[in-house]
Amino acid sequence: MQNPYFYEFWYETVYYLKWYDLFLVPVYILVINNIIKKYEKNKISSYPYYKYFTKGLMFKITGCLLLFIVFNFYYGYGDTFGYYRTNECLTKLFLKNPINFFKVWLGPNSVENYALFDTDTLFPPYWGDPQVFMIVRITAPLTILGFNSYLLTSLLLVCFSFSGIWKLYLLFISYFPGAYEKVSFACFFIPSVVFWGSGLLKDSITLSLIGWYCFSFNQCIIRRNSIVNYSIIFLISSYFILSIKPYIFACLIPTTAIWVAFAYYTKISNKFYRFLLIPIISIFCVMGVFWLFDALSKELQQFALDKVLTHALTVQNDLKQDYYEGTAFDIGDFEPTISGALSKFPKAITATFFRPFLWEIKSPVVFFSAVESFFILIFSLKVFYEIGFFSFFKYILKSPITAFTFSFSIIFGFSVGLTSANFGSLVRYKIPCLVFYLVTLILVKFMHSQKDNRTEVL
Repeated sequence: MQNPYFYEFWYETVYYLKWYDLFLVPVYILVINNIIKKYEKNKISSYPYYKYFTKGLMFKITGCLLLFIVFNFYYGYGDTFGYYRTNECLTKLFLKNPINFFKVWLGPNSVENYALFDTDTLFPPYWGDPQVFMIVRITAPLTILGFNSYLLTSLLLVCFSFSGIWKLYLLFISYFPGAYEKVSFACFFIPSVVFWGSGLLKDSITLSLIGWYCFSFNQCIIRRNSIVNYSIIFLISSYFILSIKPYIFACLIPTTAIWVAFAYYTKISNKFYRFLLIPIISIFCVMGVFWLFDALSKELQQFALDKVLTHALTVQNDLKQDYYEGTAFDIGDFEPTISGALSKFPKAITATFFRPFLWEIKSPVVFFSAVESFFILIFSLKVFYEIGFFSFFKYILKSPITAFTFSFSIIFGFSVGLTSANFGSLVRYKIPCLVFYLVTLILVKFMHSQKDNRTEVL
């Protein structure tokens, strides 16, 4: 359901810097910095990797402020402001009638609930899409706590979303404690992840949810620790991922199945039995994933394979249109079938991890992304050259966590490269698989450097 205020809001130049932000934003940052430094100080003597806690969070806060500057003063509009404007309407509704606020916040996106807004509260721009409005449900309380300020809302969201990134970091280094310094770069300091994963956007929330999903999955399924507590966290994170970006959940299903399979596979000491189990594990993983997708497609139509591929083709065609201001790229047309999609696998993977190329720079945003992609390409070639192509995959199979990170980065990267046909969307959508891909390269390089002395916690 689209309301008449949407297009007027979207294209007008609005500055979201409030006068009290000049005082409260520095105060919030100082308070946050002092709290996390005290927390880090209590932990760092026993856990040296906590030296990245304050640095990681402060980098995200920096990314949050940069995103505000770019969208507010360079673009003048963006979906980040759409979320805020919708939150602003809910905040005004809360101050006017708290009961009606909770009806909207927890209730359906119905005409009756939409009618609870008026000219005093204004009408929420993001209302008709349940996936988009889920971001509003998550962040509306933060806008209330942030005194109806975009920047304060974003800062509070950064603090909450950082928890998921930190858990993802703890997950990786629990398997390879000696690699905590190198892994920190992939989790906290990738420029595009810091920028796009730190503002009032879907991407910052879903990246955090992926972290909680993976960490809780490892605790309750792989390690069998605090099963009840982490099972609840796992289900909650799964629900929100499914509600916001179902395709991320679709990528997590097969890769977590691979994770479980390799967790048991690596515990088998007999090399002959392990060799025999590889095809058996592969067959059961594929069968299990297809069974799960079939079951889900009966309940959730977006998981029906034909609809997924048709939707991918539709999205790709749309993102190639002229109104994307010259940032479009083309991996070629494909038929909405499995074979048709797989025929674009090399081009899709190349686009996700290594494009835009330096000669494809046409805007400042694309420039920074192209430089980052260039360094990722150089680092990838360096790792493959030092380790060897076949040895690289042997190392991946040695640990369940690298089997998971590599499979997720490839499957997710393929889906993003297949459906993103302009660099503006590609840069944002690919940030989860960038983290997993670079973690894979770092851990494989670490295992190679350790050789027989490498450390794994299984």
